Amino acid sequence: MFDRNKKYPACQSIRNPAGEILFDGEWDGKSIFEVSSSIHGSEFWEGKKVLTIAANTSGLCVELARAGAQVTACEPDPHKNNRSLVRHLLAELVEEESLSLTFLDVDFFSTHKLAKSKRFSFWKPPILTEDTIIICYGLIYHFRDIVYAIEYLSSLPHAELFISTQTQPGNNLAIFNRVDPEVLANPGFWDNYSDTVSGWHFTRKLFEAYLESAGYKDIRPLTDASINFPQKPKGLTNSAYYTASHVRQNDFKERLTQYHPR
Repeated sequence: MFDRNKKYPACQSIRNPAGEILFDGEWDGKSIFEVSSSIHGSEFWEGKKVLTIAANTSGLCVELARAGAQVTACEPDPHKNNRSLVRHLLAELVEEESLSLTFLDVDFFSTHKLAKSKRFSFWKPPILTEDTIIICYGLIYHFRDIVYAIEYLSSLPHAELFISTQTQPGNNLAIFNRVDPEVLANPGFWDNYSDTVSGWHFTRKLFEAYLESAGYKDIRPLTDASINFPQKPKGLTNSAYYTASHVRQNDFKERLTQYHPR
């Protein structure tokens, strides 16, 4: 159980329907919802099927469900430092408000199991279908191979992607590693870190180009396109939030072995 008088780092806040904070997190679930609705409006979510990957404490998911979406929140919480804290609170809100909100302990690279297939049939009907909206915030840049992760996302059936990442200033088609002091200038931060590389920051130009290459179009920023790491909009996790239409579901293995001769 959590302490109601404490602010929790690396967690999303959860509010009641009146907007009062029930669980105080570093990131504001209500603000993330407002950013997610900035192009289409909050009415966009009514009746939509939404899969949130890395749902954290699910503050955003609660707001999406209140707006009428059918939400599946995936969060394995291996370190028991986010969703585990608010499990009972979430159960109370779902029951009291009759929210269409389901919680699964599914990690990023197991998400394909939520789609219809001969091998995986654990969820009936399947959660991932051609009309599903995928939300993947605050996660993608942490993977050792960010390109692999983006290609995996595009191999999943869905209609639209909402995604956030940390972006590096500049107008080149470039990617930077976080261990570079020019990216994360924080003396002593890496002292106990054993690997030679960490997370990845694309320039916005490369991130948008890669989304297009991976099978997305109508790629639009949801937040101020001039903001890059280490800056980020107030209450949000990352410097850059985007939405894009998914127009081509890729063959994952084929894309990873694709050869570009020039």
